[in-house]
Amino acid sequence: MRLLDTIVQDTRYAVRVLLNNPGFAAITILSLALGIGANTAIFSLIDTVLLRSLPVRDPQQLVTFARDPDEPSVALNYPDYLYIRDHNRSFSAVAAYGWGGRPALSVLDEGAQAIPELVTATMVSGNFFDVLGVTPAVGRVLRPDDNLKEDGHPFVVLDYDFWQRRFAGDASAVGKRITLNGSLFTVVGVARAGFIGPEVGIHPDVYAPVMMLREVSRSIREWNNRHYWWLRSLCRLKPGVTREAAIPEMDTLWHQILQNDPQRGPVPAYDKDYWKRNR
Repeated sequence: MRLLDTIVQDTRYAVRVLLNNPGFAAITILSLALGIGANTAIFSLIDTVLLRSLPVRDPQQLVTFARDPDEPSVALNYPDYLYIRDHNRSFSAVAAYGWGGRPALSVLDEGAQAIPELVTATMVSGNFFDVLGVTPAVGRVLRPDDNLKEDGHPFVVLDYDFWQRRFAGDASAVGKRITLNGSLFTVVGVARAGFIGPEVGIHPDVYAPVMMLREVSRSIREWNNRHYWWLRSLCRLKPGVTREAAIPEMDTLWHQILQNDPQRGPVPAYDKDYWKRNR
């Protein structure tokens, strides 16, 4: 009751202050109105502009593969990504990416005085940059042959803004050796200016091959199986193929994936309740 009495007293006092100072009251109300209006405008802008486009080639041709139409999830495991990439007829290419966390980075070529920092790493398939149409500012981007053998491709591509901040835009950054969580990587290139990653709101500092996940995130060991859901897909539609036209094939491919997984067992097509029961 004391708390309630205190709230009532404070409210009465605030009202008296505002009534005795109409100018202050007007400014306060106007500030609140502008603040609420600005937040509404920002969220509307993000929803209608930023979330529907990426700074890449022909973003309107890109779609992502999601599970469960009622409760969509964009996560995939790596074997299922490979199956979709290799068996579809609707896409000219399918890329994948996932987050590698925030590993500690140090640049060996900067000498003993180099200051380590936490960087945001994104793990990508070898065709990631090609599918998005992202070219290098210097050096080269990752290629399909950079993502064939687990732990066998210690290469990274730097984000353009990170390159400017950490290396002052020096082209000699290409070829430097860096460490990510104690693992050695070689910088092979820098992504072009303007490309800030595959998702709005997440700006990676470095890109590394999916096959190097265990070296970037040391706590992860068994990632390359059908029960580790961590990847997202970016699928580029073939010319003349619409998203609506590709949906039936994706349903068929997903049904085949479920049928071919002995641990999941056969699942009837279009069983929308399956994921709710088995998550």
